[in-house]
Formats: sequence, structure tokens, C-alpha cells
Amino acid sequence: MFGPFGDFYTREGWPVKNFYTYNHHPRYIINQIGLRNRMSILSESFAHERFYQRINSTYHFVKEILAYCNSNAAEIIQINQQAEKNAIEQVKNNAGKISKGVRFKMVPTANGIRDFRTYDYIPFKKEDGSTTLTKTGRIIHVDKVNYYADFKDTVSATLPRGYIIPAALDSIAEHLKRMGAKVEKLEKKTEFQGEGFLIEKFTKASRKFEGHQMASAEGKFVAKTFTAEKGDYLIDLAQPLANLIFYALEPQSDDGLLTWNFFDQYLTEKGISNQAVEYPVLKFFSTNTTTKKKR
Repeated sequence: MFGPFGDFYTREGWPVKNFYTYNHHPRYIINQIGLRNRMSILSESFAHERFYQRINSTYHFVKEILAYCNSNAAEIIQINQQAEKNAIEQVKNNAGKISKGVRFKMVPTANGIRDFRTYDYIPFKKEDGSTTLTKTGRIIHVDKVNYYADFKDTVSATLPRGYIIPAALDSIAEHLKRMGAKVEKLEKKTEFQGEGFLIEKFTKASRKFEGHQMASAEGKFVAKTFTAEKGDYLIDLAQPLANLIFYALEPQSDDGLLTWNFFDQYLTEKGISNQAVEYPVLKFFSTNTTTKKKR
């Protein structure tokens, strides 16, 4: 079955009014695949089915997907290649001119879901006297349900031509390389026009998620002319993984490297708990001299 993916919450009342998909974060692999200019497919089977039924349905679903990809390979390749070209052209044509979202909220789609099919729920009084809703085996159809599957940016940042990472933060550069980004080194001191981000508030979650106390930065961008030193890392954003790199390096990104604690040590050493600190990765829109680079 192909259809909307998500869940609803009976605490919002009954009949169901809202159906929610999952979050937009690139930590979910199919979202990251999209940022890599590739198509992605989510395959899941119903948890309430018996195990052999789940295995059988998954087998046939994957088989059909592979057959479709085999029959439409040329078109799929063309679409993926065009997505790469679009990512590069957007940077070349719009760097410094447009903003892109770095934090998002889930919002309903324009049309919602018509004729929503679900199990019915009925009130059930518990031993303590309170009432809850319990699922029955009866299937019902709800005329229309709001489908929360669109995402609207709540914070945005200017798309740069590229980023400069200090040579001392080689671990950041190496991580980006492992992600597939093209990272180069400056062969000489170079002046850039761009902006830096002044972190005025740095917070970390009190509870861990996947072993991390997720971090968040608040502050402001400041236009500046700056000089990068020989040996600093340069990332020209006009490359296929532009969207992924942007999401990873923007300081206010809700799923970037700062979020996942890659800059914790640097910011702590700079005294972030007592004062504002400039985010060490600078954005550039243009260079004032011819830039020479090496791999």
C-alpha cells in the first residue's frame, strides 16, 4: 500500500482530526538522501501484523521497487543528475542573494487527506474512574483529516558561495570529507567578503539523545571583510552536496554539526559560558583576490 506515512494521537480527541508524518531532520537517512540529490524510499510494515506477514509484504514491496528502478533506470539517473546541477547552479547564481531555511516547523498540507481509513476508538473507563480511548476492531472512514507533512522555515540564513574553516579545526574538515564534501586548502593568505555569526547564547539539552546533549546557538550574523590564512580550509559550495553542507555548517541549523556537539570544546575554551563567541566557520560571498587552492 502506498499512502501518507505517520501517526495520530487520541489525546487530541476522537474522531481523528490530525495525522502527522515524521520530522524533517537529515538524521533520518531518507531525508539526508534527498539532500544528497538522490531519491529515497521508506519501507516499513505494520507492527500489528504477524511476523510472517511483515516479511512477506516487505519482500514483495522491495521486489516491486527494484523492478521499477530497473525498468526506469535512465529516467531516475537523469533526475538525480539534474538535481545535482540545480544545487550547483543555485549557489553560482544566488549566493549572497537568497536565504534558505535552517530550522523548520511541521505544518499541514493544503488539501489534507480525504476519506481517512482507520480503526475506530471508543471511550473506556479505567479502574481509577478516568476515561481513555481504546481501539476496536471496527474500521471507519473519516471524511477529511489534516495531514501535517509540509515544513515551513522558522529560521533562515543567507546562502553563501562558500565557507572558511580554520586550519586548527581539521577534525571538522575531515568529517565533511567523510560526508562526501569537496574540501580544499588555501595556498596563500586571502581576503574575503562575507559574514560571521556571533553566538550570544549557547544551550545544551539536559537529557541525552543518541548519546548527545543536543546544542543550540542563538545570536546574529555580522557582515565583515576577513582574511583567511594559508592552510585554512575552503569549501566552495558550488558542488553537488551544497544543500547538505549548508545544513551541516550553518550555526543555527537544527541538525547541523553544532547541534551534534562538534564545536562544544572550541566554544568552551573560548569562554562561551561568560561571553559572546564568534562561530569559527565563516561564510564568504566573494573573494577580493584570486584564490589559489590545493587538495
